Parts: sequence; structure tokens; C-alpha cells
Amino acid sequence: INGDVLVESSYGNLLTKKPVSYTLSTNKKIETGYLVSNNTITYSFKGKIKDAIVIDPWVSTPAFPTGTSANDVDFDVAGNCFVYGGLSPYSLIKFDVAGTPLWTYTASTFLTGYYGDFAVDQNTGVSYLVNGYASAGEANVLKISSSGTFIANHFGSSDMNEMWRIAFSSCTNQAVIGGGGTSGFDQISYLDTNLAAMSTVNVLSATDSYFDISLLTV
Repeated sequence: INGDVLVESSYGNLLTKKPVSYTLSTNKKIETGYLVSNNTITYSFKGKIKDAIVIDPWVSTPAFPTGTSANDVDFDVAGNCFVYGGLSPYSLIKFDVAGTPLWTYTASTFLTGYYGDFAVDQNTGVSYLVNGYASAGEANVLKISSSGTFIANHFGSSDMNEMWRIAFSSCTNQAVIGGGGTSGFDQISYLDTNLAAMSTVNVLSATDSYFDISLLTV
């Protein structure tokens, strides 16, 4: 399909985009396509190439401990890819630039079935996971190292006890979180990288709760 390949699998249909290829030493673009024969997909290149070739993108199916849904994806400046999903408790998987899974972190402290979100500090590879809703108390934030280990936990704020979206601002070095909840009137919170100080803002000037942020960009 216009150079793309549609693969039917037990996970559903997978659309693999037309590859973008270039030489490793000179970054010269190489015209590349797919060949499909006997259910096998291979690459085809125009002309003879003597240099090493870099082909992008790769395709990998995340092996979540529970469920098969990948709910969100992010990356760092080193080219690593992070995928967050599965079923409660949700898991974060890190892939290297070749698509090889490096580690899996399961957010077992998120005890409810409500999916929140995650974001990566692209400069450090540190991840921040938020709980959508906590049945008892405030939704919390987990800080996960670039090697997949737990660093810190912030137990949220009663002014915004639901967290549905998160993005990381490299300009202010803060996690920006969108949410709302059943208590408090605020919809946005700012959290420092030490998970020590959280400030919340009523950006909608709401006079009641139940005004939640569902989408967020920074």
C-alpha cells in the first residue's frame, strides 16, 4: 500500500511503513522497498551499495506481563523507545535503537484498574508514571530510572486527585500533569524531578470539581 506493508496477525493488523534507509558513513539516502514472497518480507535496494546500511523503522511487539494493549509511547535522545500498557497493573517496556527489549517495569503500586499515562525526560531517559485514579487517597506519581528501577514516589495532591495525562518539559525541568478529580478544583499540576514539590493550578477557573483534562501537550 504505497510502499507500506499490511500484516495480518493474531494481535491484529500491523502496518509497517515504507522503510527509510541511508548509508552509515555518508548518510546518503537509499531508495528502499519491500518484497513479499511466500509470506516472507524482505528489503529491496536500488543499485549496489558497498557501505553499511541503516534501515528505519523496526517493528517489535511488546511482551507485557498482562494484556497486549500498548497505550502510549515515548523516546529519549539516545534513540531508545518506551512503551507503556498491558492491563492493570500496567507495565513500561524500554527498547533500544535496534528494537531489542531492555527491561520491563510493572507499576504494581498502582492498585486500581484506571490507566493514567507516562512521560520520559528525553535527556536523561528517566520515566514518570501517573495513576489515573486511586480509590483510596490521591493518585500518585512514580519515577523510574533509565535502567528500569524505582527511584521515588509522590503521593499526589487532594487538590487534583486524578491524573490522566503527563508530559515532561525540558525547558522548566518539570513534569506537567493534567487531571482533575472528585475533590479540589484544579486540573494541572507541576512536579519537580525530585518528586518533592507539587503545585496545582485551576486553569479553568472552575468553581466545582469533576472538570478533568483528557489531552495534554507541552
